[in-house]
Amino acid sequence: AMATAALLALLLCTVTAAAVVPGGEATRTELLEQLREVTLEVQQLKESSAQEHAQIEALTLALARSEGRRLNASAESDTLTSSIADLQDTLATALESLSGNVTDLQGTLASSTADIQGAMDYMWLLLC
Repeated sequence: AMATAALLALLLCTVTAAAVVPGGEATRTELLEQLREVTLEVQQLKESSAQEHAQIEALTLALARSEGRRLNASAESDTLTSSIADLQDTLATALESLSGNVTDLQGTLASSTADIQGAMDYMWLLLC
């Protein structure tokens, strides 16, 4: 989200500087090309985030299955049964935390995407 915001800020500074500085005025075509490049980069960031989210979910599921198999295989004594229950509780807590982090990340990305889209829409209005 910070990288996206920095990229958007850089674009806005570039467009503003090109529009304000005499002799440094960018053509409409140049501004549209810059806006297209930023739009493409934002789309790539969205796709990358979606892929990372899918990988996190797959790894979380694989970890839970592996841990479950490991715990079930070692549950041969009463002492181990108690330890397994504790580990399962710990794993469940960790998975809930990870799920919350992923949900927070998705919310941040959605918010940043909306902010970027709003800024890009505003830039299109200025250019048109």
